[in-house]
Amino acid sequence: MLRTARSYLFSLALFSLGLAIGIGVTRVYFQPEPEKIEFDRQQIPTLMMHPLGRDGAHRHRIGNWELLSSLTAGNDSLILRYNDTYIAALKTTPDRRIESIVVNHPLHDSVLLILERLNEKSVTGKLTTDILSSDGQKTGFVIDENMDGQPDLRFEYAGPYLYVWLDQSWHRVLRSSPRESGAGFKHTVIYRQEMHEIRLEEYPYSLEPIIPRIRQ
Repeated sequence: MLRTARSYLFSLALFSLGLAIGIGVTRVYFQPEPEKIEFDRQQIPTLMMHPLGRDGAHRHRIGNWELLSSLTAGNDSLILRYNDTYIAALKTTPDRRIESIVVNHPLHDSVLLILERLNEKSVTGKLTTDILSSDGQKTGFVIDENMDGQPDLRFEYAGPYLYVWLDQSWHRVLRSSPRESGAGFKHTVIYRQEMHEIRLEEYPYSLEPIIPRIRQ
């Protein structure tokens, strides 16, 4: 029931966001002279600002709404703002497809969720969502690697601890420093009562049993 409610609210939020952006884009054409702004003078969240490039943006005012578009030719990425609160950012590909969406929390003015890999045909996309306390403090985040409604990774700032979802339950991932210079961290997890090395670079995650070495 909880997952169904979350899916409904998420779908409703995306629909409302799409409707608002559609209305905004349509009305922008009635404003032929947008204002040019520089990012170093604006307090824009980095994750939202990045898709537009470093040169600044055109600001289109539509009542209480603002739409920021890139100054770079061929870049159709957008940032949406309402009453001084940043709502969302859309990053596009060169062929004008949506690549990723960043959604801000309207009450706490911080990034709430990130949708990625939306333009890839071989995968369904990736969703990263911040975990917020009742007062808006970030306590961690979860990652849904295939957007099926079940998070696959959970990170808690209090630990900090990382958990992976395997066989319908959470498993704590242990992280160890590499012995060789330049090597990546090694992640291990107890899975089916055996220690495994888990590789989190690609999904589905790769699990390899760790066989204890027998001393000669």
